[in-house]
Amino acid sequence: MLYRIIKKIYILTILIFLYYSGNYAKTLDLNEIIQLSFQKNSEIQKLEKELIIQKLQKNQLFFNLFYPSLNFGGNTIFQFYTNENIVKVQQGSEEIEITNYYNDNYSLNIRLNRTLFSGFKNYNDYKIKELLCKIKEKELQVKKLEIKFNIISSYFKIILLNQNIKLLKFQLEIVSNQLEEEREKFRLKRITLIDFNKTNLYYQQIYLKYLNSINDYEKEKLNLFKIIGIDEEIEFDANENIENIEYYIKVVTNLNINDISSLAISNDINIITYNYNLEIEQFNKSTLEWSRFPSISMGLDYKYNYEKDPIHINTRNWRGNWSLSFAFSLPLDSIFPNSIIESQIKQSEENIKITKIEIENYKKSIINTVKNYFLDLNYNKKSLEIQKINLNLMEENLNLAKKELELNRITTNDYFKSESDYLQAKFDYNSALYNYWIIMGKISKIIGGNL
Repeated sequence: MLYRIIKKIYILTILIFLYYSGNYAKTLDLNEIIQLSFQKNSEIQKLEKELIIQKLQKNQLFFNLFYPSLNFGGNTIFQFYTNENIVKVQQGSEEIEITNYYNDNYSLNIRLNRTLFSGFKNYNDYKIKELLCKIKEKELQVKKLEIKFNIISSYFKIILLNQNIKLLKFQLEIVSNQLEEEREKFRLKRITLIDFNKTNLYYQQIYLKYLNSINDYEKEKLNLFKIIGIDEEIEFDANENIENIEYYIKVVTNLNINDISSLAISNDINIITYNYNLEIEQFNKSTLEWSRFPSISMGLDYKYNYEKDPIHINTRNWRGNWSLSFAFSLPLDSIFPNSIIESQIKQSEENIKITKIEIENYKKSIINTVKNYFLDLNYNKKSLEIQKINLNLMEENLNLAKKELELNRITTNDYFKSESDYLQAKFDYNSALYNYWIIMGKISKIIGGNL
């Protein structure tokens, strides 16, 4: 009996522990969420694997560039014995029979081969792969910065939406009280049905906004989890101060629009990719031009054959020999006009011109983006200043309403209206603050700054 009681207590203790450990999970701060995304985000994982592949391919080309190829092989042919293998040989005054059992052959060989010159093709291939590695490294760096910015943006948007839910819930309570008052007035025939319906309509509108804000809040949480790269929900502080956003975004100071545009162009991943592609195409063109020259290769062979002994009859042993070979190949058709190589060189030249045109066009689009950012920044800066003034005015009104309430000069509902106006002004200020710092983050991101 005692054993059963102890067993039940033990099981109950475990269940309680599991329940509270699941419901009181560690709350992650923003930096921990960002680090988690670097581990879980599928785009980052994919780029990391692609970078590993690029580096392995580069190492492979480095081996081909400096080391010869080494091959080892062997060969054997076996034929069955027949009477035709018995031959007669005159040796002095006597004729003797020799049985030739050696129609089978055995050989081993090792070959060292090295291309001495092939129009710098191996070198150019290695340099191209080196450029591709640099592109992939830059892509990974840019993707991490992008993921970090998106998480900061989504995280503080959730905080803003959470504040909006609280504001609308408070407004809904106020309008609900008003609706009850209007219902009583209508019952006493102090107001018309039209007046009551207006209040009821306003209540429904606030309620719809409240439901919509909850929906936006939940959807933004899902978006944040998607950016991080996780399926399950995590615990984080949705009540953090929206003003903390400035601690996660690098402030761009003492830089005018021209400086920002220059930095944006030099750090843009597409411009960097275009420039690398330009270098790659120039390497391709150089390879094609050098392919007109002969390619030269050298081979060093050592063969080890199991063959007849030239001195002793019916005797075989292993005999080895060395050989050194040189070979060259000259594509004679490349000297003719409109040859394949000549056509490929001209195509490469046109590709270079196209890439340069694309670079210039993309530079213009970056400059236009920076100009738009500056327009948004100036607007949001002025908006923030105005919302700050409005917040101070609403705070002053709230303090005055509090004194009026203490003196019984206004009703509780009138005071709640002033409080609602203050909370709305605070939310508008936080929204302006969020928009301002998001634009600052976009400018910082476009110039490759550390958020």
